[in-house]
Amino acid sequence: MSDKISPRTQRNTDANEKRHQANALRVAALNLPEATSERVKLRRDAKGKTHEVTVTRRVSPSKALRTADRKHARWVAEGARYAAAMAEDEAIAAELAESVR
Repeated sequence: MSDKISPRTQRNTDANEKRHQANALRVAALNLPEATSERVKLRRDAKGKTHEVTVTRRVSPSKALRTADRKHARWVAEGARYAAAMAEDEAIAAELAESVR
């Protein structure tokens, strides 16, 4: 077996590295905090007793960006819903004012 890397594998590796660098730059530009994921896991010791352990993992820049993008999309959608509700309230108020005259 040769130690050569196929052109397709090299191309995919290079593309992944470029994407990772772009994500890291975007995370830095957005001032996202370095994210960690914490969860409680049950472990067993040598005597068979279970105890809880907190496991902390670093979250990748791409996942941090996906989370931030979803949060931004929810914020935009909430603003649109609020604007639509306010417009509907104003229309109802105008209709009531017109019917009272």
